[in-house]
Amino acid sequence: MKNMSMKNLKNMNMRKMNAKIKLAIQKLRFHATTTKTWTWFVFAPRSTHWATLVHILRYLQGTIFQDLLLSSTSSFDLVAYVDSDWAGDVNDRKSTSGFFHVIPVSVACRLEKLQRDFLWGSDGGEARHYAINACLAPLYSVEGMHVITVEGVGNRKYGLDQVQESLAVSHGSQCGFCTPGFIMSMYALLRSSQTPPTEEQIEESLAGNLCRCTGYRPIVYAFQVFAKTNDMLYTDASLSSTPRGEFVCPSTGKPCSCGSETVCKDDTNEQKTACGERYEPISYSEIDGKTYTNKELIFPSKLLLRKLTYLSLNGSGGLKWYRPLRLQHVLDLKSRYLDAKLVIGNTEIGIEMRLKGIQYQVLVCVACVPELNKLSVKDDGWEIGAEVRLSALLKVFRKANKERADHETSSCKAFIEQIKWFAGTQIKNVASVGGNICTASPISDLNPLWMVVGAKFQIIDCQGNIKTVAAEYFFLGYRKVDLAGTEILLSIFLPWTRPFKFVKEFEQAHRRDDDIAIVNAGIRVCLEEKNEKWVVSGASIAYGGVAPLSLSTTKTKDYLNAKTWNNELL
Repeated sequence: MKNMSMKNLKNMNMRKMNAKIKLAIQKLRFHATTTKTWTWFVFAPRSTHWATLVHILRYLQGTIFQDLLLSSTSSFDLVAYVDSDWAGDVNDRKSTSGFFHVIPVSVACRLEKLQRDFLWGSDGGEARHYAINACLAPLYSVEGMHVITVEGVGNRKYGLDQVQESLAVSHGSQCGFCTPGFIMSMYALLRSSQTPPTEEQIEESLAGNLCRCTGYRPIVYAFQVFAKTNDMLYTDASLSSTPRGEFVCPSTGKPCSCGSETVCKDDTNEQKTACGERYEPISYSEIDGKTYTNKELIFPSKLLLRKLTYLSLNGSGGLKWYRPLRLQHVLDLKSRYLDAKLVIGNTEIGIEMRLKGIQYQVLVCVACVPELNKLSVKDDGWEIGAEVRLSALLKVFRKANKERADHETSSCKAFIEQIKWFAGTQIKNVASVGGNICTASPISDLNPLWMVVGAKFQIIDCQGNIKTVAAEYFFLGYRKVDLAGTEILLSIFLPWTRPFKFVKEFEQAHRRDDDIAIVNAGIRVCLEEKNEKWVVSGASIAYGGVAPLSLSTTKTKDYLNAKTWNNELL
């Protein structure tokens, strides 16, 4: 508290409080009122905030229940800091034993546990940033890549990044355990975006992060300053006027009916003051996300000049790990080790080895094989390499949805919607299309769609022979697919949809984000007009979660054929 120590406040005669003490109490009580929409606590109104203020007020003995009026014309300011503010205060770090105590100009209490998320990527000399889960990324899988942790983004000694500062001042951190993960997810989004992201993209990038303390509202508010839309409430623009020229009152955040000036009366004088000058609202104007500048270290030149090499590593217990660079290398290893597991993002095998205790003696990382990473557009559809990441697939599908004719991209729209809820960004950045297919999970969100859209899988054996299998017949049983020990999935062909052919995805889960499906489905219906009625000329329905494998409903498909498309049929 400025100009007054706590000791002096406690020793004051409560019957003869001076003006400064009265004003301090008034401002404390004002900030304790969560109905003031521009106060700090409104971004995360919780009982702990009120308890904190009560704890402070009790130091002012005998004043807690005094009903005093707030004067808005004085220059006296009450300054208090919370844990997240203290984290960035390099000049005054005073900690406590767990309570928020008022110390002159500082309040502090913080516990931080580090949860690292890696940023990785280098492709053809162009550095790309991806947020991934560190717990699923073995150290050898990021060999040759630039790994950045939250300590590298910014720290108290050399300065915090704007992402860190924004999260701190908006009270988005409580216990601190999840804070590094949120920072790295947002940081990766900003570094990988050529233009400021939208609010929807920000929320989507945070879907894989969990917080069990403050909730998501203050965290989302902290990062909305970096969005390119709807930023009126988070920048200086909110302190003056709306786009229509209406004056915005800082105390409410709404158009002000009193105009740009009003008369404020005090006990001793009368003064004209602009509404925006009466209060100094808590805002994020100091952190303008629209002018976000990179504080990132330059991508190491040694890594830019360094070429990837074939790697072979031996671990304890006879474990072998390989990183081939050509498709032929993969086929040679597969012919030598028939039980070898192909790894790309390690999102499935990593869980099996760490949590289920399953041991695989030979692991082959195919993340750097260009023949498996093709993603090309053809006249009749897409050719998608088995190694293509889900985030990359989502990106090209969204681009095609804007550029191609609407009737051609019905299947793309279904995949876009399904991949959106498939997993968090950290998983989609490393999980591959082929890995999800060959895992053959009975509750896979994508496999029912591959089946109904008529996708075809290209399979190659160790001799270089290629065969094609329809997705509908690829899944044989629980986590069993039509692949021999000497075969691997090479690519997937996804045809364009034709006019009057509609594809729709469905999923039912306990939660919207980051949850496995209870049941899911993919449905394709082809319609044609006959006698001024729409008739089903073809249909396909596949379900997940109802059997040991993704199941195609053959009898239902036959029943729908040649039926009139109406409400009774549905």
